[in-house]
Amino acid sequence: MKKLFKKSLESKTNLFVSLTILCLILIIIFDILDPDFKIHDILVEFHGLLFDLLILGILLTIYESITSRLETIKRYQEELNDYKFWKTEEAMYRTRGLIKRLVDLNVKELDLSHCYLATDKSLSQYKEMQKWQFSGTNLYDSLFILANMSNCNFYISNLEESSFVSVNLTDCRFGGANLINTKFEKCNFHNAQFDGAIVGSEFWFDEMERNQNINFGEIREKYNLNEFTSHNRDMNIFRLDRK
Repeated sequence: MKKLFKKSLESKTNLFVSLTILCLILIIIFDILDPDFKIHDILVEFHGLLFDLLILGILLTIYESITSRLETIKRYQEELNDYKFWKTEEAMYRTRGLIKRLVDLNVKELDLSHCYLATDKSLSQYKEMQKWQFSGTNLYDSLFILANMSNCNFYISNLEESSFVSVNLTDCRFGGANLINTKFEKCNFHNAQFDGAIVGSEFWFDEMERNQNINFGEIREKYNLNEFTSHNRDMNIFRLDRK
């Protein structure tokens, strides 16, 4: 008896089933003791009870499924935050695993700001990445291909040596980003912003247009390339500034 009691308290479902069985037993006992008892009364009560169990059971299952999913998402997001600012391969592998779990849980918008994902090509598997946050993220030598990344934020991120192929970058923000040797090919740059982004070639505008990027004329009209000196690099660097 004690084992049954402990088992009934292990989960909400077990408690619900136990209370239902107890109520059913009590109803049967009271019906039997009723001097006006008829078999038909049990049948009527049983139909009502069965309907209640069905409705409550469905609601309980839906409730537990939703709360369990939300709790899991919150736990993964907290773990993701714990690995931010870590610049190690271990942090990269753990972050990559958490991204996959969150995407599998149908999370649409991820905050990967200040994460370390250098040389990690796993992001190329995701095709729907709208509004993902990459501000301050190390994405050195990463790959994005055939993806919808509209409204993503790459503010002061490191995209050096990375590649974007046939990616929708509409309304993306690249302010202050490191775009040295970053390859963009057949990407859509409608309404994209590049304030303060740095590139490694004075012919960057021409190279971008040769790579068949869409709506890139908007960028050329809004920005100038201004050379400046970097004490950390033995090469010419150019910054995109508003005209």
